[in-house]
Amino acid sequence: TEQQLRHQVNNETKNDDLKSGVLEKEEEDKLKRFAGHCRTFYVASLSSSSPLSVSPKVDITDLDLSSEVLQALEQYTSQCEVTEEIKKLSSPLSEELHACGLNEAPRVIQQYVDIRNQERSLAHENAMKRRHELLLSYLPKESNDNDDDDESCQNIMTTRGHIRRSKHLWRTFVHNYFKNISSHPFLAGLSKFIQSQLSERSSTVEWTFDSTNLSEQQDEDYIQNTFQVLTGCAIYVSKNDEIDIESNMSKNTKQLSWRMHPYMSDDALYQLLTQLPLNFDTRATGTFQVIEDEQRVNVNGQMDEWGVTIGGVWEYCDIL
Repeated sequence: TEQQLRHQVNNETKNDDLKSGVLEKEEEDKLKRFAGHCRTFYVASLSSSSPLSVSPKVDITDLDLSSEVLQALEQYTSQCEVTEEIKKLSSPLSEELHACGLNEAPRVIQQYVDIRNQERSLAHENAMKRRHELLLSYLPKESNDNDDDDESCQNIMTTRGHIRRSKHLWRTFVHNYFKNISSHPFLAGLSKFIQSQLSERSSTVEWTFDSTNLSEQQDEDYIQNTFQVLTGCAIYVSKNDEIDIESNMSKNTKQLSWRMHPYMSDDALYQLLTQLPLNFDTRATGTFQVIEDEQRVNVNGQMDEWGVTIGGVWEYCDIL
């Protein structure tokens, strides 16, 4: 009858709606699972030496699997004929691709591309924020210019032990990072910083550069190592009165100023300069200015443990 036919049509419609809802839920679950792989891969790739330093939940096996899932998407987006190859893959990759909806070319591949791009962008944003916070944590709360500290600073900056440690840190830094061109603006700036001071015998020189030169390059270890290098010859100058903390936190940037230590002699500076490369592929980052009211007090090395004119001889003995 007509009534039975209508009832049958209604039931079929309900079943279709139910199936459609189930399929949508399955599709949503697959996209969420794929997003998880994107998150695992990009967070780990932007971390320091180990993904475990960012998330203890990330395991190397998970990371490898996430990398392979993203490679499968890359093959689809480059329009390679990989469907048959993927079907032949052994578990767990084959099973995981099926769970993500990538066991064959996705019906709407743009959804996967959009998710990948969003997760990559979010991971980069969070990594830059984390590195900026880390950078701020290394900065002294105040400039180290207290008169009460003059004697202790002299005792440290003019010793053989200090210059020996500093040279070792600088050599190690160059060895570890010079092969990466992203370190060249900083290294070129460091070289110019010393050369500018060597040409200015009475007053100290100040070097100012944007913190993104450190936080957006290399990894978290790079930030700490640059600070260790800088404290070998300079003092961080805090200028909180010129800084909007909240604004800089949101922009993940800050102007950093380092002033040459007044107890650094020309001889000590020459010894540090010899640890740096002679040529760089980029220009020096930052600006340099002479601070007239900050006088150098050990230009000729009269306070240095190794004496005024025997720096070259001491350098030779240090090598031996």
